[in-house]
Amino acid sequence: MNKKCVTIILCVICLSIAKVHGFYSVGRATVTAGVTLGTDPHIYHAGITSLNEESLAIITGTANCGVASTPLTSVVLEYYLDNETVISSRTHNAANNITTAFNFSVPIYVTRHSKYLYYRLSVYDTASRVVYWPPAANYYALDVRAPYITHDQIEQVSAVSGIAVATGTVIAQAGLASLDFFYKTDAQTVYSSSTLSFTDNPTEYVFSMKVKTDTAGASFLQYYFRALDNLNKAGFLPYGGQVFSTPISSVKTVTIGPGGGIIVLQDGNCEDGETSIEIPAGALDSNVEITITELNPNDNTIAAGNSPAMSRRPFSCFRFTPEGLQFKKMIKINLLYQDTDQDGKVDGTDFDEETAKVLWWDNFDWRYVRSRADVQENLSSGNIKHFSMYAVFPARALSDDDYRPKERIITPAYADNINDFATFDGLIEGDIVNIFDVTGRRIRQLKDNGFTWDGTDDDGSIVESGLYIYQIKVEGRLISGTIVVAK
Repeated sequence: MNKKCVTIILCVICLSIAKVHGFYSVGRATVTAGVTLGTDPHIYHAGITSLNEESLAIITGTANCGVASTPLTSVVLEYYLDNETVISSRTHNAANNITTAFNFSVPIYVTRHSKYLYYRLSVYDTASRVVYWPPAANYYALDVRAPYITHDQIEQVSAVSGIAVATGTVIAQAGLASLDFFYKTDAQTVYSSSTLSFTDNPTEYVFSMKVKTDTAGASFLQYYFRALDNLNKAGFLPYGGQVFSTPISSVKTVTIGPGGGIIVLQDGNCEDGETSIEIPAGALDSNVEITITELNPNDNTIAAGNSPAMSRRPFSCFRFTPEGLQFKKMIKINLLYQDTDQDGKVDGTDFDEETAKVLWWDNFDWRYVRSRADVQENLSSGNIKHFSMYAVFPARALSDDDYRPKERIITPAYADNINDFATFDGLIEGDIVNIFDVTGRRIRQLKDNGFTWDGTDDDGSIVESGLYIYQIKVEGRLISGTIVVAK
């Protein structure tokens, strides 16, 4: 007798079961034999193989009408999870012309906090005979405790470095065998991966995984995780075939007003610091749109380092705009450089982190900002009074000439942003600059709130044209020089 097979999909949709985060792979069931009672119908079921990307346990098998070939009427699935109190079921009535056998495939949603799935199958024929799988109307218990992953999404990845560090926790009750981090940019077609393998099979593991990707032409980093336990069950994050999508950028723009604020440029590595600007209240008179832009330090349009820099290329470089913006108070900048392996050397160089100093570009030379490297956060920080291009270079100790202003003549009366002021480099709170006229009368003192002289006296009036003498008090030294004011 020819057997006619029809595939029937029984979609089990129960409103009482919530679809949640995570999807898992479940080990193959150990019960695989069919059940046959004489001429009664019988069921062949090989057990659940896996949960798919929609958190579904797929139950498959074949219902057969038996030797008597009595037509089948229906197949019923009954199931519940250990954290539920209601048994759910769904009946599928067989077509009239099915007299021999048919295949079935039944999906069940499995919630994240479930430990076991209990289910049974039953098939009925037109003679009112019923057969169960498992036998005797028992329920089969399947362990669905797959690894569970938690992770806070990466906020932004630097378009310059391309470095992303993902952190989180994996809980695997059967012991963790491996953890995969799959990633690609929206400009790439194939996922790359980074894998951690475990021989001690921890039940809980806090992870940190670092990758570096080519960001050319990309706007987003797309990524997801997979954890496998010792029973070959898999946990994914995010679930349902989804991926995390994180912006790739080297720019941050924020409007800051008289109340001050902080601007942070995320870099994709939560294990180091972030490039930022800290603007105190009163530093601005009105709202200003401020932008931090990270530049590629290997870009040849960035001028090579000059003394006191000890290398031609900076470790990192940033442009702060509006260009030339002057602040009424000192602001703090924190510039990131890379030491991702935390070996005390700036990545790709032989320079110790302690040499990482901030310099600013005056359109002719790189000039020193008194700064200090935080080797834990990979930041070099200093105080400034105006915006320009700033970079982190390895720098030597300063000589007297390094503290002297590069401007020999200033023209403050023109207010054309050309030679409007003179900057005394490398000074910090506690240092003092006194400015005298040729008679020896002190007309201006600079301290704490900035070391830029705009050609005014202590009353705020622009001084007369002529020669002026400055005296710098720094680290127990007195450094003198002259500067000319021209109207």
